[in-house]
Amino acid sequence: MEISEIQAALQSSDSQDRLRGVTALRKCDSAVALPMLLSKVDDREFMVRSFVAMGLRQIQTAEAFAALLKMMQFDRDPNVRAEAANSLSRFGNRGHFSFSRSFSPR
Repeated sequence: MEISEIQAALQSSDSQDRLRGVTALRKCDSAVALPMLLSKVDDREFMVRSFVAMGLRQIQTAEAFAALLKMMQFDRDPNVRAEAANSLSRFGNRGHFSFSRSFSPR
């Protein structure tokens, strides 16, 4: 898919189109993919948000990390929270620290 096709898919009212758009971002440069993935972190469909978490795992930036941490802590769907936690584990020690810290008493 071309970038313009991906952008159109991500804006579609059809969740299957949005899933195809998120999946197509895997072949894009991370600088192009990151803002588009971030725009779907709060998508109304849990499958789209789960695929966003999978996509963010490939982009090892502070922005991707922060979005995944937010998803793990606050997403309304347990599947999305689990996928975000799994993706955070790919960030190495930084991910493990934040993961364990989010479950410690305050």
